[in-house]
Amino acid sequence: MNTNKSSRKFSYKLNSCLIYSFLLFVSLSISSKEVDDNYGLLIKPKSCVIEEKNENCEATVKVQWRLKSNRNVCLYIDSQNRALACWKNKLFVSEYFTIDISSHVNFQLRDKITNQIIYSTPFSLYLKLAKYRKKRRNPWSFY
Repeated sequence: MNTNKSSRKFSYKLNSCLIYSFLLFVSLSISSKEVDDNYGLLIKPKSCVIEEKNENCEATVKVQWRLKSNRNVCLYIDSQNRALACWKNKLFVSEYFTIDISSHVNFQLRDKITNQIIYSTPFSLYLKLAKYRKKRRNPWSFY
């Protein structure tokens, strides 16, 4: 009887150890993938909510980008001809920008010399839904 109880404890400990090992392996593989694929352009937040249709969105966005090698680059909003900012011989940048837009746009990181788009990411505008919905039934309906 005592042997049966100790074998159950051992089995429980072995199962727990296997589960923890599996979870550790999965979390390590995810974090190493994040480090390897950490190149690109990231905008936070990715969208803006406006109250009315013809309203502009004024927002402060955090822009982060990482390249595989140092380059001279500029950040653009695709609907504008002027660069938001340019950097010389940079590998990584994290900065805040204030934007004022009236429609969906794409942020573009471009090579300063060739003007080639290196990375692009969308920024969306959404119209806030009305607070009250129209009733489906007429007030004089008997049903």
